[in-house]
Amino acid sequence: MSSPRLQIDELVIGAGEGDRSSTPVRGASLAIGAGEILGLVGESGSGKTLTGLACLGLFQPGVRPVSGTVTVDGQAISALPERERRKLRGPSVAMVFQDPLSSFHPGLTIGSQIVHSLLDRGVSRADAKKRCLEVLGEVGLPRPDAQAKRYPHQLSGGMRQRAMIALALANRPRVLIADEPTTALDPTVQAGILRLLRRLADDGLAILFISHNLGVVAGLCDRVAVMYQGQIVESGPTAELIGAPRDAYTKTLLAAAPTLPEPGELGIEAVPVDAPRVAAVVDVDAETALFDLRGVSRHFTTRSRGRRSTVHALDGIDLTIRRNTSVGVVGESGSGKSTLARLLGALDHPSTGQVSFDGQDIATLSKEQMRSFRRRVQFVFQDATSSLDPRYTIRDTLAEALSTHGVREPGEQSRRIAALLDQVRLPQQLLGRHPRELSGGQRQRVAIARALAPRPEVLIADEPVSALDVSIQAQVMEVFRDLAENDGLTLVMVSHDLALIRDVCDTLVTLYNGTIMENAEADTYYDQPRHPYSAALLDAMPNPRHIGRLPEVLALGEPADPTAPPSGCRFHPRCTQAQDLCASTVPLLRPEPGRELACHFPLQVAAPARKAEL
Repeated sequence: MSSPRLQIDELVIGAGEGDRSSTPVRGASLAIGAGEILGLVGESGSGKTLTGLACLGLFQPGVRPVSGTVTVDGQAISALPERERRKLRGPSVAMVFQDPLSSFHPGLTIGSQIVHSLLDRGVSRADAKKRCLEVLGEVGLPRPDAQAKRYPHQLSGGMRQRAMIALALANRPRVLIADEPTTALDPTVQAGILRLLRRLADDGLAILFISHNLGVVAGLCDRVAVMYQGQIVESGPTAELIGAPRDAYTKTLLAAAPTLPEPGELGIEAVPVDAPRVAAVVDVDAETALFDLRGVSRHFTTRSRGRRSTVHALDGIDLTIRRNTSVGVVGESGSGKSTLARLLGALDHPSTGQVSFDGQDIATLSKEQMRSFRRRVQFVFQDATSSLDPRYTIRDTLAEALSTHGVREPGEQSRRIAALLDQVRLPQQLLGRHPRELSGGQRQRVAIARALAPRPEVLIADEPVSALDVSIQAQVMEVFRDLAENDGLTLVMVSHDLALIRDVCDTLVTLYNGTIMENAEADTYYDQPRHPYSAALLDAMPNPRHIGRLPEVLALGEPADPTAPPSGCRFHPRCTQAQDLCASTVPLLRPEPGRELACHFPLQVAAPARKAEL
């Protein structure tokens, strides 16, 4: 490296005062050159984000630089007064924040916010408007003039993230700090953002990429620095660090990273199905079928600026879930995954069609029967923090769940509470604590324990680990795996991470724009995806073993608008295999060995098929 664009030397950051003081960053050092992407990885609380903020001289109240230097383009940020640091933000160094929705002003259009960032740097209004449209086009937003007039909430997650990157790039910075820029994105959208960042680096931008996802880092970054408890414990070229890690903590992160089977050569020839296109009739065995959905749709009516729209969250769902199985519901945001989960848990009701549980239509259950249903079917929500009462200790939370379902004797409650904590692998010492005193992984396991309190037959989990670090994800998923294998539970898990649920689910149901694309046994699905959308989801997943190789983007453009579903196959506008028939005729769900499939021209899988990694 000739002269680094960004250099951090022995950075120490302090927080708090007196007895509550701490040092969240302790002697961190790193350097990034032009055209280089350095991945900074580690768990929450390791000091990654604080290090990134220090590159712009941004510190939260109570947080302060103690010693060390941060140099951007030869200028020491830490030595400059705030007025001078402010001048560097934008033209010299810019930041892409993790949550673009909360980072944008909700009352201003995307374009006006980009224009204001340029006006603040002395650019004329005419040039600012021109640059705004230019940079929106550079980040891959379709019709930049239309997107500039939209408000942040009117954009999808992937489009908002591109707009946030555009805002950061508007003043042509030489250094970009990207803080978990793809954490909350679907794999197909994430793949597009990663390719954009790689292109920006190839054009000369120096990027500090902060992440806890080693699969993403392996494919994107030239070098990696691993941070643990405020210190860089290991750094080096990506291939060397991931291929032969030396530090024990790095080895732990790599061991916890979920992976998919290695993809084989998927044939791209689209071959029409020979069987007649008739609706698949799935035999329902009363002894094994637990949930049975027939013709289920769920539509919502929304109003915006006086206009009324109908959201097609689900349309014409036929699905059977059998006892003692683990079912993964996968797809992009807006595909209907959470709506389906809520219908199964009777937290919502279908607009049309029937949802049956154990042979009875849920809509016809009496008050007493619904009470029994609530005991038998429990729900684990995505955000454990908001689903736990902050005033209750963990003991109170579990005791309330037991009391609600008839276990009120103190001695029996104590025995059951102790057993529940053992079941989710939490120490008994946590019983007296409140949710705010627990880590994210501990809170999620408390939420699982509460759901297990009435000894349910079914556990429905909606993205239960999406916000957790990779090592914590592995611990929580191990709990789910044990429940499914050893406790006889029927498990329904909503997820956008196919690698994460690989070892937990027996069956995968793929939803797109409210319809089922493919419903397959897990081994069959991972080994030989037949629907182009299934293949797109699988190939978009990052893999720690794919060093220097970015995920494929096999789904074109943005997900379909649920208020205006496409004609024919709903995936056809984004499908690389689409033909005229796909735009005009709805493919019906058709049975095949090991799966059901809704596709006119399913993929043919060449030998050898996907091979499982050892």
